Amino acid sequence: LTSERNAFWDKAYPEIQDFCQSLGLVFEVVDFRWGVSESVPADHMITELCLQEIESCQKVSTGLSFVVSVAIISEFPS
Repeated sequence: LTSERNAFWDKAYPEIQDFCQSLGLVFEVVDFRWGVSESVPADHMITELCLQEIESCQKVSTGLSFVVSVAIISEFPS
C-alpha cells in the first residue's frame, strides 16, 4: 500500500489540488492509516476513532465533504 499512497501524493494530489484551487476550492486529505503499522488490527476502537475524525472534519468545513474508503485485503493460501 505504500507505493499506492506515494503515487497519490506524488502524482494525483498535486493535480487535484491545482484543479480545486482554480475553482477557488480547498482540497484537504485525511489519511487514517498514515503512519499506522500494517500489523495494527482494524478493531472497533480504530473504526470509532475514524468516524469521529470524519465528523470533526465535517464540522470545520463549510463546503462539501466526501469519504473514500480503500481497502486492500490479500489472503494467501497456506
